[in-house]
Amino acid sequence: MTGRTVCPAQTPGRCAAPPAAASVAPVPEPLREALIRAVLDADSERLGQLVDELARVDEATASVLRELASGFEYERLLALLAPGK
Repeated sequence: MTGRTVCPAQTPGRCAAPPAAASVAPVPEPLREALIRAVLDADSERLGQLVDELARVDEATASVLRELASGFEYERLLALLAPGK
């Protein structure tokens, strides 16, 4: 994955670097596996549901994942969700 900047078209002037792995707390194993499966299946609806589920216990991590998903940063999502992260 490149270190490219995320800059949604809806928010010009509010560009930010992609979140660092250090900003993401560990995700419980069953949920992490489901998130990875949703990314690999390109199932954005399921991915959104799972991120919403995560938000109930960890809003900060869910926010990072939601930002990446909305920017179609799926490779970055997979890297953050990789085992041991």
